[in-house]
Amino acid sequence: MFQDIKNPNTYCFVCSHVLNQERQISFIHHDNDGDWQFLCDKEHEIKDIKVLSISEITNLDKTLELCPKLDYGQSAEKSKKGIWNIFSASQAC
Repeated sequence: MFQDIKNPNTYCFVCSHVLNQERQISFIHHDNDGDWQFLCDKEHEIKDIKVLSISEITNLDKTLELCPKLDYGQSAEKSKKGIWNIFSASQAC
């Protein structure tokens, strides 16, 4: 299971572009409250964000298993070569 999450029904936020398989996931964020976000490289509005389970998002994109473990407050961005680069929220500014 992705990131050793025990409950496959753990919810996460995903953009509609990823959900509709129009774009690939290029950004993952694990916030300080434990919530997960999976987004593409487009700009997003609130209406673009949907709620899925972790198992549903990992079924959409099997390459998520290649992402190193993210602690609370960390994010990962996928390079054009498909390599996940990890950074903390404080590094994003």
